[in-house]
Amino acid sequence: MTKSIANQAWEKVSINEVVYAFLAGEYEKCVNSLGQLAHIHKKLFTNPNLDDESQNHMRSMLLCYRIGIMSMIPLSTKWYKVSAINESHYNELFAINDKDWNSPNDNNELIKVAKRMNFNLDKDPSEWELPILWGKSMNGPFTIIEGNHRFSAIALTDKKLNIPCYIGVSDDPCPWFSGVGQGKK
Repeated sequence: MTKSIANQAWEKVSINEVVYAFLAGEYEKCVNSLGQLAHIHKKLFTNPNLDDESQNHMRSMLLCYRIGIMSMIPLSTKWYKVSAINESHYNELFAINDKDWNSPNDNNELIKVAKRMNFNLDKDPSEWELPILWGKSMNGPFTIIEGNHRFSAIALTDKKLNIPCYIGVSDDPCPWFSGVGQGKK
């Protein structure tokens, strides 16, 4: 029997590590939308010092400017790095609760979303930046905050998945959460 995500190894991490992971995963989009600003601050992406408060502050500002997603995650969220997500966990994953991802026909369940969206896998998971998930408890379910395209693309392939990820947990409401019993936008 495969272990659920809750039974994987969880290590507490800082929000700064998660913000960096989010920006690293979205770097090309950051360059496209932030232009020169992203180039000026390239070392924040390529050579991060997660102990440098000024760098952490600038990364947070760039993330909020580029993508407002993180600004709506509850401040009470505790962040973890989870040792491994694999294909047996797809039933615990939901696409983000956002108008571009929602459909009343599939409740944002990853496999159903993957069939509906039909993305191509353009990178091997070993080359992925770590995805970011969020849930109301360590027992799930979990919403994909960063990595929706990648998870949707790989979910319909025979490719094996075994990567770590970041997971935020809070029992406070999060508008992006699309787990069981959560209303859609």
